[in-house]
Amino acid sequence: MSKKFQQVSYAQFRQAMSRAAGQRVKNKGLDTYVYDHNNHPLAVLKAASMDAFGRIIPAQYFVRQLAA
Repeated sequence: MSKKFQQVSYAQFRQAMSRAAGQRVKNKGLDTYVYDHNNHPLAVLKAASMDAFGRIIPAQYFVRQLAA
């Protein structure tokens, strides 16, 4: 994942998405990208999956870091 994104909890992800207006969503494989109205990525949701050994990898949530 790009250094411009930080991993967050589901609650933090939902909070960030509730504040973002004009969202567009695109699916790319197991990842879901959320874009703002200027087509800049706001967040990424990596779907839960299973590895080759049958271990479950939970969903992961990332949001773009805001400039300080």
